Amino acid sequence: MSDKSEADPWDFLTPHVSSSSTESESVEPAETPKVEADGDDPWSFLTARKAEVAARDDSGSVPEALVEKREAGEFRADMGGESLKRRALPMALCLALVSVAGFLTETVAATQLVSLAGATSLFIVYPLGGLGLIVLALIQFRFVDQKARLKVLRLASLLYAVAFIITLILLGSSVAPIICIAIVYLLGDQLNFLVPLLIWSLAGDEFNVAEGRKVFGWIIAWTYGGQLLGLAIAASSPFAFSALNLPLPLLLLIDPIVCIFVGLWLPLRLKGTFAAKGLNTPESLKTSLAGAWDFINGVPIWRTFLLASTITFIGGMTVFLSFMTGEGELIGSDAGQLQFFFGSVMLASLIMCLLLQ
Repeated sequence: MSDKSEADPWDFLTPHVSSSSTESESVEPAETPKVEADGDDPWSFLTARKAEVAARDDSGSVPEALVEKREAGEFRADMGGESLKRRALPMALCLALVSVAGFLTETVAATQLVSLAGATSLFIVYPLGGLGLIVLALIQFRFVDQKARLKVLRLASLLYAVAFIITLILLGSSVAPIICIAIVYLLGDQLNFLVPLLIWSLAGDEFNVAEGRKVFGWIIAWTYGGQLLGLAIAASSPFAFSALNLPLPLLLLIDPIVCIFVGLWLPLRLKGTFAAKGLNTPESLKTSLAGAWDFINGVPIWRTFLLASTITFIGGMTVFLSFMTGEGELIGSDAGQLQFFFGSVMLASLIMCLLLQ
């Protein structure tokens, strides 16, 4: 039995039985699952992390998250840079100034025409103004949208400023005053159409759709403010100018001043932004008009808008010309009274429209 006395090399496979009855009684049953040590538990890091956070919380060493407050209309991605309103402020200010000049010029020039040539002169000037707007729209389709917008804005504003200055010099020299005041009215009508269109094109280039939804209403508020201010100046200036013995056409000097300011300052402020670029693609007038017509026909609601706008424009011009004719018959040729009455009625109408909106 010598080989029994030798050590069994496979003894580790045999369950070790203690000679002590106490040790044998403390052995766990085979069916009881064995609890793994912490080092063997793959989810033990959660327990350690929970204990660590609890210890930091008890000691008060957990740092508080810093929340940076955004301005109204500012995207989280733009935080740290310019806000939307600061980016839109140059365009909003220029739109307000153009609105002041446009509404003031319309009031002063229209009442001066009624005073000098009677209300029937408006039946000639207004159709000419509409024809001029159609020509401007065609020029915009053919040239404006294809060029860098800031260059177009600078050129258009400075050309309008030169035209206003020449016309006002002739008007001040009493050279064909009726024709000069009619030209001023037509220039003011075009200024109030083309320059805001160019500025809104710049705004469309500068802001994306999401940004535009937040900031375009704010820009429009500046435009309405400019319109209200222009009509308020037109309605109140006859009393001040009469007291100072100044001619009312002196108010028209605001036109070249605004044109020069917008043409020089706005391109300088927007230099290097997205608004500085145009389409830069050559396009014939026929192609441009065909594209616009396809756009209108492509969306049924736009056809309804076009028809409604045309009917509204015709009805509005009919009422306006009737009002100016009645005003001339009731008040006479006093330019100050005509301007006060016309400016006051237009101001009240605009306030009522804004309140209804």
